[in-house]
Amino acid sequence: MSKFVYKGEVLKSQGVYWEDVYVYSGGSVDNIAVFSGNMHIYQGGSAYVPGITHGAMDLNGKAVSACVYSSGYLHVSSGGIATDAIIVHGSSYAHVYDGGSMARTSTLMGTVIGSSGSMITDTYMLGGGVYVYSGSIIKNTLKISGSMAICGGSSINITQSAGITYVYSGGKAVSNFISNGNMNVYSNGTAEQNNIIGNGRLNVFSGGTATKTTLHNGINSLLKGGLYISSNGVASDTTVNSGGILCVDNGGVHRGYMQIADGAVVSASIYGVIDFTVSNRTAADGYLINNLSLIQGNASYTITVANDQAKGIYKLADNAAAFNSTVSIGNGSVNYGKLAVGQALDYNNLTYSLSNDSGKLHLVVSDYVPPVVVNKADLIIDTISTDISTAYTSQSVTVSFTIKNSGNAAAGATEAYIYDGNTLLGKVSVGALAVGGAFSGTFTIAAGKLSVGTHTLTVVADGGNVVAESNESNNSAAQSLNVTAPPAATHDIREYIPEGWESGLVIAHKKGNWESAEKMGTYEDTVITNEDDVFISFGVTDDTAASAHPTFQSALYIDGVYVTAWNSESSTKHNRFVVDYNYGKLSVGTHTIKMVHDSTNLVSEINENNNVVTKTIVVERAVHDIKPYAPDDWSNSIVINNNGSYKDSSVNTKDNVYVNVAFEDDSNAAYIHEFYTAVYLDGKYVDSYVCRSDKESDNWFHNNEPLNLGKLSIGEHTITLKTDYYNDVAESNESNNTITRKFVVAAPPVVYDDAVHFKNNSLSKTALTNSADGKTASGQLTGFIGKGDAEDYFHVVTNGPAQSTISLSGLTCKAKVTLYDANKKKIKTYSLKGNGTIYSGYLPGDYYVAVTSADKGKGKYNTNYSVNINAVYAPGDAAKNNSFNEAAASASKLATANTFSGWVGMGDIADYYKFTNVSGEKLSFTVTGVTAKLKLTVYDRNLKKVKSVSIKKDGTYLTNLLVNGDFFVAVESSDKGKKQHSNYNISVKADIFPVEAKFNNDRSHASNLAQSGNGVVNTWDGVDAQIDDWVGFGDKSDYFAFEMTKAEKIDFNLELDDDNLKVGKAVKVTLYNAAGKKVALDKLMTTKKDLAIGKYFVEVSTSNEKKYLSGYNLDITIC
Repeated sequence: MSKFVYKGEVLKSQGVYWEDVYVYSGGSVDNIAVFSGNMHIYQGGSAYVPGITHGAMDLNGKAVSACVYSSGYLHVSSGGIATDAIIVHGSSYAHVYDGGSMARTSTLMGTVIGSSGSMITDTYMLGGGVYVYSGSIIKNTLKISGSMAICGGSSINITQSAGITYVYSGGKAVSNFISNGNMNVYSNGTAEQNNIIGNGRLNVFSGGTATKTTLHNGINSLLKGGLYISSNGVASDTTVNSGGILCVDNGGVHRGYMQIADGAVVSASIYGVIDFTVSNRTAADGYLINNLSLIQGNASYTITVANDQAKGIYKLADNAAAFNSTVSIGNGSVNYGKLAVGQALDYNNLTYSLSNDSGKLHLVVSDYVPPVVVNKADLIIDTISTDISTAYTSQSVTVSFTIKNSGNAAAGATEAYIYDGNTLLGKVSVGALAVGGAFSGTFTIAAGKLSVGTHTLTVVADGGNVVAESNESNNSAAQSLNVTAPPAATHDIREYIPEGWESGLVIAHKKGNWESAEKMGTYEDTVITNEDDVFISFGVTDDTAASAHPTFQSALYIDGVYVTAWNSESSTKHNRFVVDYNYGKLSVGTHTIKMVHDSTNLVSEINENNNVVTKTIVVERAVHDIKPYAPDDWSNSIVINNNGSYKDSSVNTKDNVYVNVAFEDDSNAAYIHEFYTAVYLDGKYVDSYVCRSDKESDNWFHNNEPLNLGKLSIGEHTITLKTDYYNDVAESNESNNTITRKFVVAAPPVVYDDAVHFKNNSLSKTALTNSADGKTASGQLTGFIGKGDAEDYFHVVTNGPAQSTISLSGLTCKAKVTLYDANKKKIKTYSLKGNGTIYSGYLPGDYYVAVTSADKGKGKYNTNYSVNINAVYAPGDAAKNNSFNEAAASASKLATANTFSGWVGMGDIADYYKFTNVSGEKLSFTVTGVTAKLKLTVYDRNLKKVKSVSIKKDGTYLTNLLVNGDFFVAVESSDKGKKQHSNYNISVKADIFPVEAKFNNDRSHASNLAQSGNGVVNTWDGVDAQIDDWVGFGDKSDYFAFEMTKAEKIDFNLELDDDNLKVGKAVKVTLYNAAGKKVALDKLMTTKKDLAIGKYFVEVSTSNEKKYLSGYNLDITIC
C-alpha cells in the first residue's frame, strides 16, 4: 500500500511498514519512522526527524535530522539536501551523488558515500567510514575515528584525530590537519598543504605525491608521527618545524625546498633520494635546504635542471660544510653525468659545476668554454726490468727499459738517467720521439758496483729536463733488486754431451728428435747450405753434488755478435738441460758459433775456465739437380702396369693402364723448394704434380696415387716425364729433366671363365693386389654377360682370410651374383637390379665369384659389370700359439698382473697361452674388446680342463679360480671361425700363494725345529720356538719335529694372517708322539699333561684347502 503527500499536506508520527511514501513538492513528513518500506522525498518536499530502520529514503528534496539505523539506507541526489543526519549502525549507509549534498553529518557506525558531483560538509566521524569518489568533495570534517577513502574526489580542511585516510586514484587531500592516525597517499593520490602534528603520520609511496607539507611536533617512534616517503613516493617543498619528523626511505624522493628548524628530525637512507630541484628556480631564490647538517643518514643526492636552465649561481644548501657526496645531474629524463664538489661537467653547451664555500653549497651554471689545447710531449717509462731478479755482488746486472711519448707533440733528443736510490749510475742517450713513438734501451751495471742489500733502480726518462712536457711528474719508474754475496763455490757449469751426440754443441740443418735429457737420439753435425735453416743444439750441466741448482744463463754468439740467451731450469733432472734452436739462414762462408754458459757469472764455480764452447762451420752454396729417379724397389723411374704397383707388368686392351713416376733433387741443401712435374701420354699432357724437395726424405718424390690412364688402344705408346718444367729451381744441370719410355698394349688373352672350367677346376686364378704394408688388398673383376656369354666365373685368391666388402658397379640391367667357398659350396646368391654393395663379412683366402645373365644369355639382359673387392686381412698371431705345444714354447712366468691380446676367427680359430708358476694361485680374467661370441677355457699343467666360460661381451670372468702351478688358457671362436670373429684383450689377475716346501707335508718329511728355514723362524732350544708359514690350496698341512729333553707341558699359540678365519675350525694344530699317535690338547692348545722325554711332531693344517687359505704364526713354549 502506498501513501502520497502532496502540496500543503503534512504526514506526522507514523511508521512505514512495507509500503512506499511519496512526498511531492510542498508536502512534508514529520517524525516519520521507516521500518521496512521506502520513502521518496521529491524536489520541494521535506522531511523532519525521519528515522530509517531496514528501509530506504530517496531524497531529492530536504531532510533534517535524519537518523539512519540498522540496515537503513539514505540516498541523496539531484539537488537533495540532508542536514544534521546521523548514520548510526554499521549496516546502514548514506549515498550522496548527482548533485546531492549532506551537511553537519555524524557517522557513528555507518557509512557515507559521496560520488558524482556530491558535497559532504561539516561531517563528524565517530566511526564507520566515508568514501569520496570522483567529482565529490568533503569539507570541514572532524574525523575522530573510522576510515576515509578519497578516490578521485577531494578532501578539504579535514581535521583527523584518529583512524586512517586513503588517498589514491586521482584523489586529493588539501589543507588537512592530521594530529593522530594515518593518511596514506599512493597510486596517483595527492596531498597538498597539509599539517602533521603529534601522532599524525603522512605516508607517501607507490606513485603518491605530497606537496607543501608542514610538519609540527611529532612523536619519534617507528610507526607514528611525521612524513614518511618510500617506494616511489614523492614529496616536495616541505617545512619541518621543531619536533617534526621527515623520513626519506628506500625508493622515496624529496624534491624542491626543505626548511628544517632546530629540533626537527630529518633522515634519509642510502637508497632515499633528496633532489635539489632548480628547474623552477632562479639564482635570486634562497637555499633549497636551509640547514643540510640536520639531515641524518646517507641520502643519495641529485640535481634536476631545466633543458634551458638560465646561467647563474643557484643556492642548493646552507650549513653544508660536511657535504662530500657525488651528485647525479640531469633534466629528469636524461642523466647528464655526476658531479662532486670542485668538479665541472659540460653538457649541451653549458658547464655545470658544484662549489662549497664555507658550508654554502652552490650549483654554478655557465657558458661552455672549450679548453685551450697546448700540444706538448709526455715522456713516460712504459716498461722496466732487470735480466735477473736476484744478483750476486760478483754479477753484472742489465736494466732494460722502454720510454714512450704518450703526449700530443714530438719530443726532441734527451737522456735517460739511471739511479741506484739517489746515486746516479749513468746515462743513456734517447733520440727524438714522434707522438706515440718508443725507445728501448739497456744499461749494464758492472759487477761489484752494487753492495749486498735491496736496491731501488730508477730510470728517469728526461733526466736533464730538456723536453717541455704536459706532465713532468710521470717521467720515472723503479725496479727493486736484491743483491747477495756469492755462495761458496760448489758448482761447475760446463758443456754436457748427451749419449749419441758427437759434442755438446751440434750444428745441423734439421731439428733434433730428442725426447728428454735421458733419451736424446742421434745428434751430429750436417752439411749446411745458404738455403738451410741452421739448428743449433747444445747441452749444459751443473756438475755438482749440491741439492740446490741455481738458475743461470747460457748465451749464444754468432761471429762474435750476441744472439739470445736461455735460463737453465733449476729443477731439471740430473742438473742438465738441452736446447734445440732454429737460428735461420747463414750466408755462404765460414762462421763461428759460440756458447757461453753462466754468461752473467751468476754462479760461483770451482772452474771458471770451462764455460765457453766454440765451433767453426762452413756454409756451402746450395746446388740442385732435379732429374728422373728409380728407387731401389721400383722397376724404373717410370713404372707401367695393370695394377698400380711399383713393378712393370704387361698390359692389354682390357686393362686399366697405371703409371707411377719418380724423380729426385740431387742436392746438398735441405731447403725445401717447390717445383712442378708433368706427365705426357703420346705427346699429350695428362697430369702434373707439385713437389717439395726435402733432404729428410732423401730428396726423391713420386706421385701419391698411381696415374690411371684407363684402357688404351692396341699398339705402341709413349710416356714422357718432364720435371721442373716451369724452371722454378736453378739447377747445375738443366738438360736431364726429361725422360721418355715406350710400352706396348697387347690384345687381351683368351679367358676361360664359363661353368665348364669352374666344374673341372681349370679357371685362371685372380689374385687381389696387396697394399704396401700387407694389411689390406683390393681387386676388380670386369666383364660382359648377355647374349653369347651367359656367365663368367672367377677364382679369387688372397693371402688369407679377410673381412671383405664386395660391390657391383657398371650394371645396366638385371643380373645374378653367386659366391662359393674354396670347396665350391655356395655361400650366397644375389639377384640384382642395380649397383651397390652385396656382401660384407669374412671370406677365406680362396673363393669363387660367378656373374650370370638374368635370362641365361638369351639376349634380353646384356650388360658390362665390375665386381669390386676390398679386403682387410685378419690379424695374424704375433707369436705361434695355435696349439698347446706352441703355447708351451713361449710360456710366460705368472705375475700378479698379466695381459695378452689377439684375434680369433676364420683362419685362426683358437689361441693358446701358457703361464708357469711353482705354487698355487687364485685367478680372475677381465676381457675387453669383444665383438663376437668367444669361449675361454683354463687347463691345468696336465691339459685337464679346470673351467670354461662363454663370452659375449666385455666383463670379468672365472673369478677366484684356483689352479695349482702351471696352467694353459685357450681363447676360441665359438663356431670355429665360421661367423664369430673378434679381437680380444685379456687381463689375468693372480693371487700367487707362497711356495710350498714339499718335504714337510707329512711326518716323514717334517721340518726340524732345531734348524732354521722351511718356516722355522726361531729354532727350538728346549724352551720355545717360532714358526711363520702358510697353509691352503696346494699345501694342506705343514709338519714340524722337535725333541723333549725333560718331562714338561707344551703350550701352542696360533695366530692367523686372515682375521676372518677361526683358529681350531678353519686352521688347527695337532700334536703327535714319535709313534704317530695324537697327543691331547686342551681348549687353550696346551698339553693336558707333561710330555715324556722323546720326539714329537706338530701339524698345522687347513680344514678345507680351497676355502681356508692363510699365513700363520705358531709360538711353541714350555709351560
